[in-house]
Amino acid sequence: MTHVIPQIGVGGAERQLREFITRTDPCTVRHDVLYYSDSLDTDELRHYREARISLARVPRNKWRPVRFLNALGRAIGERHPDIVHCWLFSGTIWGRLGAIRAGVPHILVAHRGTTLVRVPVLRMLERWTGHRVHYMANSRACARSVGERIGVPDSRFHVIPNGIDVSAFEVEGDRSNLLRELGIRDPCRIVASVGRLTEAKNHPMLLRIARRCKTDPSLRYLIIGHGEREIELKKLATELNVQDVVHFLGLRHDIPRILKAADLFCFTSNHEGFPNAVLEAMAAGLPIVTTDFPGIEELIDDGIHGLVVRRNDDAQGAQAVQLLLNDPERAASLGAAARRRAVESFSMEAMICRTVSLYKAILEGTA
Repeated sequence: MTHVIPQIGVGGAERQLREFITRTDPCTVRHDVLYYSDSLDTDELRHYREARISLARVPRNKWRPVRFLNALGRAIGERHPDIVHCWLFSGTIWGRLGAIRAGVPHILVAHRGTTLVRVPVLRMLERWTGHRVHYMANSRACARSVGERIGVPDSRFHVIPNGIDVSAFEVEGDRSNLLRELGIRDPCRIVASVGRLTEAKNHPMLLRIARRCKTDPSLRYLIIGHGEREIELKKLATELNVQDVVHFLGLRHDIPRILKAADLFCFTSNHEGFPNAVLEAMAAGLPIVTTDFPGIEELIDDGIHGLVVRRNDDAQGAQAVQLLLNDPERAASLGAAARRRAVESFSMEAMICRTVSLYKAILEGTA
């Protein structure tokens, strides 16, 4: 099994791949990983190496695509995989072409989001190579959206939701020490949000919610993640006069510790595939306020596992945040229901079992 992924950096797909490889029975599947872009997170790269995952970089020169494709094809061919598993948008293009170049018999392209760029290029690629590949998505919403745009029936997609190590969120709370580290005085109430600082995550809505809720002096917002919009978002926080209650924590590797110290999780994304951030909040047993991006219904039933609000409706979002913070009994009930669902439906073990079963079906010709 050779996996092709653009980078080994911070992100849900990269962590899913590492967890999948390290937890798979080596007697069942042998894994190699090829990537081609610089890592944005040296710690994640270190985790791969410490886990002794077979890992190699094939440098990509955007101005010499044929040379890169030939190099990727050679690297794949040297590993003699039965299946090439292609991850993320770029990986589904280059990994597929490299696998064809290497003569690999089975190719699995895995889509993990409901948005696409360069759709005409993808549609053309599907016409030329679609008969050579199997399709995978991490949500039904992703399968529907991607399939419609690239001209592939969603029935051809194998839907395998992300998995999470729920045991990692059974850590003891460390609230007082965390607040001391962050320079936040207690008593306070913490609203946490996890996600890369990109346009898709729609952090401006969260900042507007913070402004609407500023009449409550006890509220503090922890935004965990880094990305290209960090400077812009910090500027917006100042413009909205919430810079004193919003804390940008950047890239963190102690997410369970932070979530266990929080009172509520707020997720304002515009579109997702199957967000690990929401899964982590569910596993932590946090009450959740989330936007209604396509696919959220596959994780959360509104009013049962959390509260779902309209995208970009910060008035409704602020109302939901205040409602749960002011009703601890209901908040606890939603958080408990969310954790039960994470344990029962979205464990890492379930994801691994489904993926390995798909590999076997592909090799047996029954997929």
